[in-house]
This record gives sequence, C-alpha cells and structure tokens, in this order.
Amino acid sequence: RNRCFKLLPLVREGPWVVKTATGSTPTLLGRKLTQRYFSGPGYTEVCIDVGSSAIASRIVSVCMGAARALTIDVGVTLEGRCDDELPERLLGCLTICHLD
Repeated sequence: RNRCFKLLPLVREGPWVVKTATGSTPTLLGRKLTQRYFSGPGYTEVCIDVGSSAIASRIVSVCMGAARALTIDVGVTLEGRCDDELPERLLGCLTICHLD
C-alpha cells in the first residue's frame, strides 16, 4: 500500500516560495511519510503523518504561513505498475481555497 498511494498537488494561486516548495510533481507518499490505514465496509481511510518527515513539516509550515493566499488542487490516485492497472484514474480530488 505504501508504494502506490500517489498525491498530485498543484498550487494554482499563492506566493512563489510556496509554489517552489511544493512543486507539482506527483509523489508516492508512502516512500516519504508514515501512513496508517483504516478500512470498513465500503471505505478505506489513509492517515498521513506529515510530521514524520522534516522536509514535509517545513513545506507545511511554509504553506500555513501563506494559507489565506493559497489555492491548491490536490488529486489522489493509486500508481499503476502493470497493464491491468493502467491507465491510472483519480480516486478523488479537492480544491483548498484561501484557508483562514
């Protein structure tokens, strides 16, 4: 599970420093951050510990300082590794806009 949960970030609006820190490259979170999984009938929940990585903690800190000026699109998918799993499809997406 840790090798296939992929985050696709895109900072649409915000300071240059935030856009540079976050980038827009898809990231396999399980390689960088601690993840815990919870499942039940009809759902699976992934709990991502951003504090488990010093780099991720710094990126979140930079983003929080500029949260009121940010618009961020975030997509989530599972990485496809064989022909049966391709093409990849979004599991979900959200837009975070000007948090207060």
